[in-house]
Amino acid sequence: MYLTRNWLAIILPFCAISIFATAFIFLVPESQKFLKDQDRKKIQEVPKYSSRGQMFDRQTIDLTIADENEKPRFMNIFKDWTQVINLIIMICSWSFTSAGYYLVCYNVKYFEGSVYTNSILLGVAGLIGVILFSILINLISSKKLLISSFFLTLFGSVGYLATLQYPSLVPIWILFMVGSFSIQFSLCYYLNCELFQPAFRTRVYSICNFCSRSCSMLSPLLSETLSNPIILISACSILMLLLSLNLTPKPNYRSYS
Repeated sequence: MYLTRNWLAIILPFCAISIFATAFIFLVPESQKFLKDQDRKKIQEVPKYSSRGQMFDRQTIDLTIADENEKPRFMNIFKDWTQVINLIIMICSWSFTSAGYYLVCYNVKYFEGSVYTNSILLGVAGLIGVILFSILINLISSKKLLISSFFLTLFGSVGYLATLQYPSLVPIWILFMVGSFSIQFSLCYYLNCELFQPAFRTRVYSICNFCSRSCSMLSPLLSETLSNPIILISACSILMLLLSLNLTPKPNYRSYS
């Protein structure tokens, strides 16, 4: 079942990839926001790309430097009930996705069947989820995709619980659960930009990321404490399915000044 037992044969290629990727840091241009913060009022010759990735007419983009006193404060987000609801839903989505994913990964050693096969399926399911996200996000709205991903998680967890006596079906339910978690991970990053004003996105990301990391640390504890943690995933999937129905993907932002 092993391709190799030499840990250097695994570590060195990943190190090489990291070194290769690091070189591209010096080739990536600075963001417009960074240049704006550095008081550079104009960015000339900014390449524009179409939805198919093809470059078309370049144009000069003028950036106006905003007065520091006019920058919106993060606490003003609580003046808009729509933004508050979106923030709560995103915190719950990040937390559930992170905790659920690591709960399944940690619990894979207890699943019926081969632990090697199930572990490989974790990576395959994650890859499938990323590919599906990149395709479906252009076909349906982000809200519908989020609801569908929670439904897939519920379907996979309930299917696992209903067929415990059939170990051969475990890989199928792993694909559903981990694949849907992978879609949710991508959606959480995507929705962070779609739901909130640019001035709030960094703070929102930090809050959501803090909550998700905190919940993911509970995954090993829950896996060893609960008799069947997949039941918890099923219950949380239902809760998230209901919460996501109240999401407002593109709210009409108020003027926070």
